[in-house]
Amino acid sequence: MEKANKNTNEVNFDSTEYKLSQKPALELLSKLGWEIIDYEQANILRGKKLSSVLLEDILYKQLSEINKISFQGKEYAFEQSCIQSAVQKLKPFKNDGLLPLNNELTDLLIMGTSETQSINGSTKSFTLNYIDWNNLDKNIFYAVPEFIVERVRSEKTIRPDIVLFVNGIPLGVIECKSPSEELEQAVTQNIRNQTETFIPHLFMYCQILMAVNKNGAKYATVGTQSKFWNIWKEPDISPLLKIIENPTEQDKTIFSLCSKERFLDLIHGFTVFDVGTKKIARYQQYFSIKATLERIHCIGNDGIRQGGIIWHTQGSGKSLTMVMLAKNLMYCKDIPAPRIILVTDRTDLDEQLGDTFKHCGITPVRATSGKNLLDLISEKKASVITTLIHKFDKAAGIRNFHDDSSNIFVLVDESHRTQFGSFAAKMRQMFPKACYIGFTGTPLLIKEKNNFQRFGGLIKPTYTIAQAVADKAVVPLLYEGRLVELTQNKEAIDLWFERHTTNLTEEQKADLKKKYARADMLQKTEQVIYMRAFDINEHYKNNWQGTGFKGQLVAADKKTAVKFKQFFDEFGDVTTEVLISGVDTRDSYTDILEEPSEIVDAFWKKMMAKYKDEKDYNEKIIDAFKHGEEPEIIIVVDKLLTGFDAPCNTVLYLCRPLKEHTLLQAIARVNRLCDGKDFGYIIDYADVLENLDKALTTYQALADFDQEDLDGALSSVSSEINTLPQKYSALIDIFNPVKASYDENAYEEFLADDELRQDFYDRLRDYAKTLAIALSSEIFLADTELKDIERYKNTLKRFEKLRKAVQYRYAEVIDYRDYEPKIQKLLDTHIHADTVTKLNEPTYIIHENTGLYNVAEDSPGKGIAAYADRIASIAKKTISENMEEDPAFYTKFSVLIQNVIDAYRQKQISDLEYLKQITETKRKLDAREHDEVPENLVNNDNAIAAYGVIHPIVSELKLSDDIVKEISSNIAFAFDKILDSNSKVNFWNDEDAINNVKDLMDDYFYDVIRDEKGISIPSNIMDQIIEKVLFVERKRRNH
Repeated sequence: MEKANKNTNEVNFDSTEYKLSQKPALELLSKLGWEIIDYEQANILRGKKLSSVLLEDILYKQLSEINKISFQGKEYAFEQSCIQSAVQKLKPFKNDGLLPLNNELTDLLIMGTSETQSINGSTKSFTLNYIDWNNLDKNIFYAVPEFIVERVRSEKTIRPDIVLFVNGIPLGVIECKSPSEELEQAVTQNIRNQTETFIPHLFMYCQILMAVNKNGAKYATVGTQSKFWNIWKEPDISPLLKIIENPTEQDKTIFSLCSKERFLDLIHGFTVFDVGTKKIARYQQYFSIKATLERIHCIGNDGIRQGGIIWHTQGSGKSLTMVMLAKNLMYCKDIPAPRIILVTDRTDLDEQLGDTFKHCGITPVRATSGKNLLDLISEKKASVITTLIHKFDKAAGIRNFHDDSSNIFVLVDESHRTQFGSFAAKMRQMFPKACYIGFTGTPLLIKEKNNFQRFGGLIKPTYTIAQAVADKAVVPLLYEGRLVELTQNKEAIDLWFERHTTNLTEEQKADLKKKYARADMLQKTEQVIYMRAFDINEHYKNNWQGTGFKGQLVAADKKTAVKFKQFFDEFGDVTTEVLISGVDTRDSYTDILEEPSEIVDAFWKKMMAKYKDEKDYNEKIIDAFKHGEEPEIIIVVDKLLTGFDAPCNTVLYLCRPLKEHTLLQAIARVNRLCDGKDFGYIIDYADVLENLDKALTTYQALADFDQEDLDGALSSVSSEINTLPQKYSALIDIFNPVKASYDENAYEEFLADDELRQDFYDRLRDYAKTLAIALSSEIFLADTELKDIERYKNTLKRFEKLRKAVQYRYAEVIDYRDYEPKIQKLLDTHIHADTVTKLNEPTYIIHENTGLYNVAEDSPGKGIAAYADRIASIAKKTISENMEEDPAFYTKFSVLIQNVIDAYRQKQISDLEYLKQITETKRKLDAREHDEVPENLVNNDNAIAAYGVIHPIVSELKLSDDIVKEISSNIAFAFDKILDSNSKVNFWNDEDAINNVKDLMDDYFYDVIRDEKGISIPSNIMDQIIEKVLFVERKRRNH
């Protein structure tokens, strides 16, 4: 569509985008009840101010329409001063940044504002709403295509494809793309437009953002990073099929999110602010909450509401689902004064859940003891309470109390651990008619399914591990079992060192062998810990260190955890911290008591001396792990196996046997999304799943689950490694047409085509990613011949060198973040390929006597042809970037350059002649050397550019060449003068000024060309010339 680019105020019209995306979107919105108004209408409604984004005429009208004051049995209208005050509140004076403003305005939109008015001598405050949330049809829904918005501190403008207004307030933006364009472009455009130099003043009101083309669609809200833009899956599209026979993915998403009721519902009940980040519900959260709300309105003969269990796999936003459910419960008008009790079984989870609610604007009261819990409940001191489940037992021991209200909602986190013990029984005795809603991030055991069926059963839809992976809500997990040798088997040791030290210096090899031999000096009980620490140290150092990705080590007990740290500190390669509970405290009521240990006592005293208290110790280490460079590995026992969300956490070292829910919860610590993260990795030293070559339920640790519930949970690392030969072949095969297989220059020339070169980059990246996984795996290193390992490495080295050469040769912008950190780590550790460094322009000189080109020895690249290609590519980029400023000039040079390239490719000219011709053409391009320029236009670049678009059109009029040249140059000269004399600030955004110029140009055709020159030009040709000239001049004059 028409878009303002980043440097100018001009627009480009993409007819394909309009026909295949924007037009169908507008047609569907119309069928959904949105009124489509054109830009001119919208511009009038906002007072013709390009910086204004509120349609104030509609806003004032609607605030009066939807708001009435009920007072002493009568209805009164709000005074105009109240309406004006309410509108003014939508225009905050203070700019604290986009998200704080959006948060403030969202609260206003949802809750309304309080306005003071006197009625019959009584002055009171009354709520004035911006949107009628209860009566959908009382609101006005407008969709405006190409809504021009002036950028901040600039006269330049941006045109979002479609802006959605409710009562004149912009609440949604849809960016449309043609099927040939990447959907990510629309995402990036949406994100860019929110930045402070673009149009944040539009987005400070917005709630729902969409990026669409016919093949796909994503949605998000304000401030959402690109990796968190989601897809929406509607369970039932039969209503859509009644209005569109063969709906596209774009149609499905617009139908799902923009039906008027759904649009307002999402804004009202399904957007939250979480620690300064705005979030909108994913589809599974929305439908599960809606199903739960429907359930709780089903009340049995015993007066108890129907509850159930929500199973959403870990990493898919379970805590936010609880927040959104609580928010919607509080909005239910038919449930007076609902009370919500959040129950967990661990102190850290209790704190985390309470913090999540608080960050989202709901502040719960935390029960500090059994007595405190009893006081809060019995005296109804709080509408939202958080508590540990064992406190119900303590409360019951103080006095017998029960509350028969059916408006109590008990939300139980990780309910599989707490719903059927004695503590749960005490809880149910206290609240016999409460509605119990459980949440779990792991599948239910087979035996639990029967119990939970009596409890209320699963609330559909569930959200399985496989669904979350398919939706890219989490990353898939790769599993590798690693066993360290305790017996000193010389053959095994020699093989290990051969595989792991090929790139090390002799000094580095000696240091490694010294560390390895240290195990002999330890007691047998410590050897296991030492050898695992040694292996983890080498694995992390060689594969992850410096990438920004971190590791988590699960130790058997506190003593072992501290021992691990001591050994890591001894190695001095990887930074670690231990996070355990206090010596005399429990992580949870189910903690197994450990024997007293001097080493743990000493460690704990050291931590308490360093930090204020246990809470400070926990918070500081977790914060450093999440946001700092160190520690690189965090060592735990029970802590952080549930509810711990750190996107950088990528590799889990499992040194303790886990099973069932605990195992699934632990491995999910590394499934969170993070830039550059394709997988989470489970490195198992406890032999939990052996080699993972069978179905998961065949292993004892997971035997009590249904296999279908575990689909997608884990894959063996071998499954990814096994694709390496295929990716190797795919990379090699791209060069099959090249006859000289070792001629690097031939390979570079072969990659001259942009699409082919991109295909090479993609295949190289895929190959490098898989090779990185393989080289981090003991399975691959042990089972693969050394010569094959070296072949794989050398192939990457060769093609990485080729990648940099062709990026330089074809003048591509080198991205210094070109490779994900993991691939760069592979290159640094195993390949020793040079990192990408900034390359200078090619150095070449012309010999004064012979005229021959000499290439400086220190110049990068290969030969004369390589430099010629680079110069040609730079020239082509210059032409592409500037084409619309002078189409005739740049089209001519585009043809000239392509002719020279074709002549060289067809072997019609030599390398040297290629370089000479392309250099001379580039010189003329840079100097803007025109052929014949009419005398009256010399040194007038704007008029010359206008002449370039006028001359071809006038040539079609069957006039003599001399007259065509004269008429074209006169029109160009006259139009240039008209534009100069009518120039003003913000001219290109002033439609009245532009129309005035069009009238003057039109007059010139009639008064001069027709009346004075006697040449009649058809009106459609005149219009074509005027539009072409204005298009070019807009480009040129807006820099």
